[in-house]
Amino acid sequence: DQLDRAIGDFTAALRIDPQYRPAYVQRGLAYDRQNRRDLALADLRRALALAETAADRAAIQAEIDRLQ
Repeated sequence: DQLDRAIGDFTAALRIDPQYRPAYVQRGLAYDRQNRRDLALADLRRALALAETAADRAAIQAEIDRLQ
């Protein structure tokens, strides 16, 4: 389905650039839509570690808080 394809695309992007924060965020959100919370949280936590601005950190932390 579309979510599986999206997850595959984000995973491919991360193989090219493992520091590409937006791919972690979007893959995490896709995992969440599949009710794969552990994987979603892992990706969002990785994105949080890579976030460069306070606004990015706040938005990602809000998603993490929502899932916990």
